[in-house]
Amino acid sequence: MQKKGQITIFILLALAILIGISLFFFIDREDSIKQPQVQQASEFSVNLQSISNFVENCMLLVGEEGVDYISRQGGYYKTPLPSTFALGTLQYEIPFYYDKGEYLVPSLSQIESEISNYVKDNLNFCLKDFQVLREQGYEIEWEMTNVSVNIVENEVLLEINFPITVKVSDAQNTFSDFAVRIDRKLRTMYEIADGLVKMQPDEPNAFLIGELVDLTFFENVTFDIENDEDDVIITLIDDVPSTDNDHYTKEIEENHYIFNFASRYDWEFPQDNIELEDVPDLTTSAGYLFSLQLSASKSGQFFDSTDLFDVDPITGMVEFIPEDSQTGKHPILVGVRDAQGNSATKTFEINIIEGNEKPYIEQIPDQTTLLGKPFILKIQATDPENHTILFSDETDLFDILPFGVIDFVPNQTGNFPVTIIAVDIQGAFDKETFYLEVKNE
Repeated sequence: MQKKGQITIFILLALAILIGISLFFFIDREDSIKQPQVQQASEFSVNLQSISNFVENCMLLVGEEGVDYISRQGGYYKTPLPSTFALGTLQYEIPFYYDKGEYLVPSLSQIESEISNYVKDNLNFCLKDFQVLREQGYEIEWEMTNVSVNIVENEVLLEINFPITVKVSDAQNTFSDFAVRIDRKLRTMYEIADGLVKMQPDEPNAFLIGELVDLTFFENVTFDIENDEDDVIITLIDDVPSTDNDHYTKEIEENHYIFNFASRYDWEFPQDNIELEDVPDLTTSAGYLFSLQLSASKSGQFFDSTDLFDVDPITGMVEFIPEDSQTGKHPILVGVRDAQGNSATKTFEINIIEGNEKPYIEQIPDQTTLLGKPFILKIQATDPENHTILFSDETDLFDILPFGVIDFVPNQTGNFPVTIIAVDIQGAFDKETFYLEVKNE
């Protein structure tokens, strides 16, 4: 967000807050003319609470704006070199956390200091020096002596030592300490970014997409990646539902908390991108083997971001048997990465439905028939859940009818193995094999 735009937002919101406060004070002063003097001390106490609420509202407003702005710039209020400008819809300067082998991640205390400086510079754009209250006859003296920021799990704590002396008529009071909590997962985002960069020495010239998937998956954080030649910009996004959008959008920027950082590699040659075939949404039943073959445009290492299964990193084969406790829809991310660090990912959904009991074919005794004579046999099968059953076969002698009737005229003699398959509408099946001996008359 541009500085001018931030100031405009602060001014508009501050005006709204101050107008409400001024109306309260105006009404209060009108009433005080009509009330006995003994009540004025109590009313003044109420007014002090309104001023305190006003200060804390401004702290929360400016604090949230500051955390969001600084997070978009990788933890910096004024981004140092080396940095890069974000691509697409982003308009922020993003620092390199990793630059061709150099570790450049700021400390949490540095980020806390950046947020503190932002609040110091911008809080008065919201307070406006309490001008509306001064116009109501209040004398206000204030000084911002210290801004303390503490980044903890899921929150940023903002405390300000802010002595304020308020005078009206012969009454005077002073108060100084204010604190608010800002609901942002800044520490989580920072630890993901720092953890990823600390893994780079193992593969200094490869973007670690698989490791990024592992770091974000259990934190309910998603990510987007943009690259330009040797630069890779990583956008961490807090709790964004999966969409069909390929990349970061303006809607995400406005409605979700994000954290940006960048890495730069020494890729001397143009990168031959790797591609992964699309995977449709799939349905399977608990208790039955699920199989899926992933396919890439060239050799690479496959990875996944789900606890349902572990894809074979070499072959790309997925095989697992879902459990009854896993019924429901599961978002899945799979990907492949080549030796040069190029990667591709796909998302899809696996819907695991309740376990389906397979149909049962009644035992078929071995059969005997004559060459050139009609042979008819009805196969009997039942389904525990009364699902429709369809039949097929594994033999070259005939094609069984879908409802389970064998009707054909043999044209060769011999003793032939015949396998009959009964399958229900959910794919569960049973097999039964018997021998059919065809004789001459």
